[in-house]
Amino acid sequence: MIRFARSLIGRFLLSLSALLLVSLFALVIWERAFVIPSLLTAESRLAEKELDRIVLALEDNHDGLAAITRDWANWDDSYAFIQGQQANYTSSHFSAEMFEDINVQLMVFIDIQASIKWVAGLDPATNPSPGTDRSGNRRTAQRYRLCLGEAER
Repeated sequence: MIRFARSLIGRFLLSLSALLLVSLFALVIWERAFVIPSLLTAESRLAEKELDRIVLALEDNHDGLAAITRDWANWDDSYAFIQGQQANYTSSHFSAEMFEDINVQLMVFIDIQASIKWVAGLDPATNPSPGTDRSGNRRTAQRYRLCLGEAER
């Protein structure tokens, strides 16, 4: 062993091994001090941006649904219908085009006692994926089948 350490090849390999260990140690220090913190910062910014995008999308959906609900809730005809009046209400207020325009598939009318009075919506059997048919073509209102009916007790 002593003879190997004194030879030129031995000293060269020993020096090269020491340089390799120092280099690896320096890379680990560099990674922990600079690379990992910058990657964590970038990842946090990206996650925050994506969460903000999700929150905005949910708020938009909530606002749209709230607007539709306010619109239908304020109608005197709707109130009279729930009270048992307005016999022609369903034929004059519901159509497949209406559901397509407000981008909903189901409406449920509930009275003050929280019992379901009327359900109207698009039949999922005739609309397997909202907005498109099985070939990928955009659905039109004529391809929907509208389901209307009083709630079963």
